[in-house]
Amino acid sequence: MDRQLEHAADQPDYYCRVVTTFANTVSTPTSIAAGRGHGWYTNWASQSIGRMTRKGASNSFTAPGVVYPQNITLGSGGAMWFTNGGVAYSGYSIGRITKSGTVSIYPPAD
Repeated sequence: MDRQLEHAADQPDYYCRVVTTFANTVSTPTSIAAGRGHGWYTNWASQSIGRMTRKGASNSFTAPGVVYPQNITLGSGGAMWFTNGGVAYSGYSIGRITKSGTVSIYPPAD
């Protein structure tokens, strides 16, 4: 873990923020969102959803139906919702993942 103090040029001199860089094996993250106690991200190339703790520990979740995930956001009840699909995938869907990693996929209506 690498920590550095970064001064925000557009803020007053007393305003700084800590930037933390974690070693990770994420290949192509496309979206990141704050969940309850964790950061979540979509990993497009490995077709997975990732969860990272504040200390930098990371888990990846793959499941049938997690196909080129794009965007992710926090939903009610603490579950994360994400979109599937992209240039290399012709079908689009919406997915839901719980904090424990249980994935549900909701295909578009016919």
